[in-house]
Amino acid sequence: MLHDYYWQTGDVNILKRYRPAIDSILDWFERKKGDYDLTQNYYYWKFTDWVESWQNKEGQLTAISKASESGPSTTNNLLYALALQYSAEIMEITERESLAVEYKERVDTILESIEMYCWDEKKCLYREGPRIDEYTQHAQALAVLTHLAKKEKAKIILRNSITNNSVYKCTYVFTYYLFSAIEASNLYYLTENMWDKWKEGQALNLTTFPEDFTRSRSDCHGWSALPLYEFTRNILGVRPLKAGWKEIEIKPLYSYIHEFSGK
Repeated sequence: MLHDYYWQTGDVNILKRYRPAIDSILDWFERKKGDYDLTQNYYYWKFTDWVESWQNKEGQLTAISKASESGPSTTNNLLYALALQYSAEIMEITERESLAVEYKERVDTILESIEMYCWDEKKCLYREGPRIDEYTQHAQALAVLTHLAKKEKAKIILRNSITNNSVYKCTYVFTYYLFSAIEASNLYYLTENMWDKWKEGQALNLTTFPEDFTRSRSDCHGWSALPLYEFTRNILGVRPLKAGWKEIEIKPLYSYIHEFSGK
């Protein structure tokens, strides 16, 4: 959130104010290091995404992968790595280079372990955990965003995550990361059919984005509000090139939408 806030505002003071909080939060995850030099055994509210097969059938609000129930999760560790990368950038911006170096070293350790213990050469996908026969779009998207998978490998795992029916798919909660990975890999045309699940809201006469289209909870929720971001950043193509919008780029990705406007 701090990284996003900085890019929207250019406010360095807020980054300096929360440097201690950043380090404290990241250290909490670092203390969870266990098998394979990866984080595991989180406490408190365990939640990753509303994947149907992950949900607790007793009505509790937990939805986590099979891998994270028994040990380290690729998705959880890559989210931690992504947070470390953003935080390293924040430390560089605020002239705490030694912390930035430390965070980058932690990232290297995580990515090396994921590559060694979770890559499946036959399926060309990352497993959701070491020696766990579970595959998710979540892990593939984060592998791209953390630069664990690059160039052609990134395109292969993203395509496989979409076409392989045995791969658990992202729901509204996590689709931002999937779209971001697809955007970064120059495959944005693959998102065309992914908008179908948002069209369900029209049939329900919704004018806002609900937490989930399959259960009655919040009818206005950030978790499914991806269109508000994608329509601006990628369909209209307006994005900042420098923090605080001091320079902007306008580059629409109009591969399958042929008419649109914005102000």
